[in-house]
Amino acid sequence: MKLGILSIIIAIIGIFFTIKFNIETAELFQTQILELSNKSEINPIIIKTDVTSKIIIITIALIGIFLGVKSIKSKSKLGIIGIVLSIVLLVLSFIPIWQYILQDSTLDINFIN
Repeated sequence: MKLGILSIIIAIIGIFFTIKFNIETAELFQTQILELSNKSEINPIIIKTDVTSKIIIITIALIGIFLGVKSIKSKSKLGIIGIVLSIVLLVLSFIPIWQYILQDSTLDINFIN
């Protein structure tokens, strides 16, 4: 398999994992909020899950960028698409999409404070 195609596939898989991790974090946060009747703090598993998923996603993005650069060095134009998708994945890893998912839900949560 060519390195450019492999870079594109890895970036698309990383984008899929980013969306999946954000949906799971939103569901976890929503269940913690619903259970938060007498407690004063949220379970720290949400923060650990978010940090772990960011590390995994950044690693996948860096692998995609590396394979894209190797593909460009071997005169393949598909490496550019792989690098662009990997950079999009890298940017998505720092955007908290799960907060936007919760803002559209029935919970009244304000994350701006």
